[in-house]
Amino acid sequence: MKIIVYPGSFDPLHHGHLTIATFAKQKISADKVLFLLSPSTVWKKVETPFKHRANMLTLALEGHEGF
Repeated sequence: MKIIVYPGSFDPLHHGHLTIATFAKQKISADKVLFLLSPSTVWKKVETPFKHRANMLTLALEGHEGF
């Protein structure tokens, strides 16, 4: 089984994230893409609370097989 781990703050999650995950999954014929929600990042200030980002991520990934 091939699994991709996709870490990020996803603040906000956007179509680019989903496009990258879809492309990577197809490119290496992965079975799953696991989105790893980071509490913080060194690249930018995370503005949205973790709980809200987790809920947004859950809602956005509904219907995407293997995510």
